[in-house]
Amino acid sequence: MDLLNSLRSWYWGFRRSVRIGMPVRSSDVDSSLDDRIEIGIEAADLGIVLFENLPDSTEIYFNEAGEPIEYSLESKLRDALSLFDIAVKLNGDADCYYWRGVVRLELCDELDNQEEIDNYVQVIDDLTKSIELSHGTKTHSYYLRGFARINLADEAPIGYDVQALLREAIDDLTLYLTKEKKDYEAHNWLGQAYKRLIEFLPPSQERDEMKNRALFHKQKAYDGTKENYLLEQIEEIKELD
Repeated sequence: MDLLNSLRSWYWGFRRSVRIGMPVRSSDVDSSLDDRIEIGIEAADLGIVLFENLPDSTEIYFNEAGEPIEYSLESKLRDALSLFDIAVKLNGDADCYYWRGVVRLELCDELDNQEEIDNYVQVIDDLTKSIELSHGTKTHSYYLRGFARINLADEAPIGYDVQALLREAIDDLTLYLTKEKKDYEAHNWLGQAYKRLIEFLPPSQERDEMKNRALFHKQKAYDGTKENYLLEQIEEIKELD
């Protein structure tokens, strides 16, 4: 169980002395299947602890020599991602893929250009795997995958099938809302996906239907949150020709 102890030591050692980075790799493991699964679970647990305690900005820590060290949000997310990489390698259940997708999705905000696009693709892959392994019972994976697809559609370069991404996002969020009807943020994003899709459609019955659905979900989001910016978006949709 040396790797398990190393993971624990790494995390708490980091808290004491800011040791940034993973000192072990999943390929270092030479143990029974049960041990590997336990190590994977432990890595996932530590990753969740690290992720859920992330501050919103760079922090200053002091190492054992008393020297100040900056530790950015991106660095924290990459450390959490390293833990989930180990968890996926050694355990690889639906929860591991879900949490790795969550961390990657958060990391997208810290990235630029092609790296951001590649990361969104990996988010979608992880959440798809989570859905497959949970046989569709991990409902929140649908919401996050739909959200990731909308963001990828916004960032995608020429050559991406943006319409397909938006239609897939609509399918994800629609399915999610069959289970979580009062998630008003999901209604907002579903309305946004319809609004974006309208931009690609010529005048037609389908376009009119997309417009009505965009209005419906944006209105649901406003009714549930009373956020004024949603009223502005509703008016924008109404003015679309």
